[in-house]
Amino acid sequence: MIYLDSTATTIVLKEVADEVYRYLTEEFGNPSSAHSLGVRANTLVEEARSVLLKSIGLENSHLCIFTSGGSEGNTQVLKGIAKLYPNKSMVFGGIEHNSVRTASTDLLIDGFDVKTVNVEKDGSINIDRLLDLIDKNTKLVSIMTVNNETGIVFPVEEIAKRVKEKNPSCLVHTDYVQGFMKVPVVLKHFDFITVSGHKIFAPKGIGALFIKKRLNLPSLISGSQEYGLRGGTHNVSGIAGLKKAAEILKDKIEENYRKTLDLRGIFKKSLAKKLTGFEIFEPEKFSPYILGLFVKGIKSEVMVRMLSEKGVYLSAGSACSSKETVKSRTIQALGLNPDEYLRISINPVVNSREDMEKAATLISETVKEYRDLL
Repeated sequence: MIYLDSTATTIVLKEVADEVYRYLTEEFGNPSSAHSLGVRANTLVEEARSVLLKSIGLENSHLCIFTSGGSEGNTQVLKGIAKLYPNKSMVFGGIEHNSVRTASTDLLIDGFDVKTVNVEKDGSINIDRLLDLIDKNTKLVSIMTVNNETGIVFPVEEIAKRVKEKNPSCLVHTDYVQGFMKVPVVLKHFDFITVSGHKIFAPKGIGALFIKKRLNLPSLISGSQEYGLRGGTHNVSGIAGLKKAAEILKDKIEENYRKTLDLRGIFKKSLAKKLTGFEIFEPEKFSPYILGLFVKGIKSEVMVRMLSEKGVYLSAGSACSSKETVKSRTIQALGLNPDEYLRISINPVVNSREDMEKAATLISETVKEYRDLL
């Protein structure tokens, strides 16, 4: 198996799975219980908060709220701010994650003032154009750090600073799901940051929302847990897994980034030797973990199925929208053909040089097979 879909989800590392299993079968207490089993579970939850906050340099400025994942965190921020400030406005990036796009549509239907800054054809955001949409009535700006379909990296640090300069009362949020433990960013200027565990070798169903201290935000789920910001019994085993994954990766971010760039280069070079009639989408600023490939004249869904039969697993785009009948809004926004787009995820934890060379060979052979049938 050659797994090239880590952007959709990652394998759970053995060390992480072992930790999850321990908190499912041995340390299975409810953190809200007063007995020793509950106390130990609560200690783990609080230790995990500390690990995650320190891993992104926010230990003195933010709270860590555990969620079910990135979509929940994104939704809580957008709908929570709309509930608190119904007469204000929000500004979103033009190619945000499906959860942000869907929530913003819900808000628009409800009559909330929603504005969108469209991306340029190269995928970049014109910051001056973004700032033109911001006025004294703007309460939230939400721009993702790394686009989950194309790997475009947005200059969110500069965006956050300039938004605050223009309107100090405006809050800023970033969906950091595809950047967490992969693409380092200074996040101190952000009021809200969302991350997800299953993109970094932790289980599905666990994530975190980082909220700047002293800010208020309504909960989506009522209850007393998580400072009253997210009710429900803690997913202790998931939290243990997220903590373990962050501990494993936090000191390897730069090393893994370099390895991923190398693997990306090997794949591109190998593919160029074997295949014609293809194009790689590579913006000026990109995450090496995500590579966009267009193969002329071949539907991406067909390629995904054919390659799957050969043990090569990749995507035709976002896993969150792969079952939608609507074509990828992200790829269309870039003026590209979504029917021919393949998303190849590269990760040095699971992929080797041999994987990338073999994948290039199998993709080339599969394209030739398909073209020979025409």
